[in-house]
Parts: sequence; structure tokens; C-alpha cells
Amino acid sequence: MLMPSALFTSMDQYLQGLFVLANDPATEVRNLVNAFSFCCY
Repeated sequence: MLMPSALFTSMDQYLQGLFVLANDPATEVRNLVNAFSFCCY
């Protein structure tokens, strides 16, 4: 699937941010990220 470069860059930054939050030391933060990702899929 072809994406404009700006969309690709934004999506990459968004996913990197989610992965950072998914590895957060706070259990509540990790649970919220997991609930969000489960909700979106």
C-alpha cells in the first residue's frame, strides 16, 4: 500500500509513541495502552 511520506512519518511517530507507552513502568499506563490497542483492532 502506497502512503504519502508525511502520513508514513506521522504513523511511524505515533506507533513509536505507543510502544514507549506499552513499556511504561506504570501498570495502569500499560493496561490503558493494551485496552486501546485491543479496542482498535
